[in-house]
Amino acid sequence: MANTCPYCGYKNLEGALICEGCRALLFKRDEGEATRLLGDPHEKIMALPDSKRGTKTLPGSRIIFDLGDPRPRIVTLNDGDEITIGRQGSGNGHTADVLLDELRAWEQGVSRLHAAIRRLGDNVHLIDLQSTNGTYLNGQRIPPGQPQLLRDGDEIRLGQYVIHVYFVYIERE
Repeated sequence: MANTCPYCGYKNLEGALICEGCRALLFKRDEGEATRLLGDPHEKIMALPDSKRGTKTLPGSRIIFDLGDPRPRIVTLNDGDEITIGRQGSGNGHTADVLLDELRAWEQGVSRLHAAIRRLGDNVHLIDLQSTNGTYLNGQRIPPGQPQLLRDGDEIRLGQYVIHVYFVYIERE
C-alpha cells in the first residue's frame, strides 16, 4: 500500500518517513520534549561534493554501527529497507529503530527521529530527518531530506554523537 504525500500527492513506499517527491516529512512531529539545541542554528548546510563521498557498495546485507560502547549494533538491510536512528519517542507513535538513549544521546543533541539509513540496490544512503542539531557525514553537515551515499568506514555525527559505519560481508558455506 502506498503512503500518499499530503503536500504533493506523490505515492511513496509504505513506511517511508520522507516524501520522495517533495522531501516533506510524512509524519507529524511530537510536541512533547524538545531536542536540546546545540551550536549555531544558522550554520551553513552544504551537500558533500562527489569527490568527498564514498562509492563502495554494500556487498552483503549487514551494517555494523560502532556507537562508541562495547556492543556495536549489527543491522541487516535488504534492498528497499530503511531504518531510523534516534532516541525514544514520547507518544507520537514513531520510535527509531536504532535507539541511542542509554548512551546519553539527548545530552549530545540527538533528536527522537534524527536520521535514516536507506538501501537501494547495492547503495546505502544517509538521510537527515530534519533534526534539530543536524546530521554530519565525515565532518560535513548534510541537507535535510537529501540522501547522501554512505561507504564502509564513514563517520556519522548526529548533533555531537559520533557513529562509525562498517559494511560486513558474510560468506555462506
